[in-house]
Amino acid sequence: MIIYLFLAVLMGFCAVHTQAAEYPAAEAINTPCEADIYLEALEATLKQRLTSNAAAVKELSGQARLLHLASVATQDETKSCPLGAIAVAAAKKAAEITTSSQQRAHTFKLALTQIAKLRTELAAIATIAQLKLTMKANGHRRKDTSQATHSIIQADATTPLGCGTQHKATEGKINSLEPNPTKLLSLRIADATKTADGTADNVLELVMSGSCNKSPQNYETWSSAAASCVQGTITSLSPTITQSGLKETDRTEPIKSLQLYANPGTVGECNSAYSAATENDKPAEYAAKAICNAMRTQPAAGKQLTLNGEALAA
Repeated sequence: MIIYLFLAVLMGFCAVHTQAAEYPAAEAINTPCEADIYLEALEATLKQRLTSNAAAVKELSGQARLLHLASVATQDETKSCPLGAIAVAAAKKAAEITTSSQQRAHTFKLALTQIAKLRTELAAIATIAQLKLTMKANGHRRKDTSQATHSIIQADATTPLGCGTQHKATEGKINSLEPNPTKLLSLRIADATKTADGTADNVLELVMSGSCNKSPQNYETWSSAAASCVQGTITSLSPTITQSGLKETDRTEPIKSLQLYANPGTVGECNSAYSAATENDKPAEYAAKAICNAMRTQPAAGKQLTLNGEALAA
């Protein structure tokens, strides 16, 4: 009896902790482009629901229209009356579905609009995170008559714009894992407060005359870093900007997480913390609320009226 009780408690404990786990593909999100991959999958799911939602209305409205035409076209009153009654019933059902469909369509479209905005933000922040710089050819000059020179630094043409390149390379997967929007528990989006923290490292490389070949040291001030180097004249330093050979520095990926549902471990009621959020004061929370509501909404559905007996014979 004690063993059974222990096993029951253990199974309950494991169930709670297993239930609270984020879906593997979502758990693997670490970069803006990986977050965008999941948003893209979420977008595709809601677009499909929007399409199915419209199809239900079209199907029932089409049946009501055909029944009405049939009731008008027939010359046999014994058939036109039943057909007319069925056409009225079909039209009423189509009207009900239309109203429901319009409400659901608004929910889906609102979420899709918010997803588009979130993806735009991720694309911008991903571009900054992957930014490559370079020295402009023939972009060096003296600064008037002062004791200074200027060198123009510009974005390298090979800098990836947004996440398109990575999406193509990963085939819409995150660490080889397929996103499942219906099991997403937390929304991963851009964090504007960490934009600078996630910027790609670019280094200014100066070619010294010699004695600068000791083991790499930690990043520090220029005077300390170059203290053991023999510095040539400024014309022999040949400044370049590169992304190769640099020593990694600490960086924080510019993304944040928003809990979608009231219970952090399960799909269910939407997080009430975002109920009062508006697009102007808390746009991220407003987007999370819109997306959660859309994921909890299914497309309108309605079966066509089944015709039988004399009406079916007509």
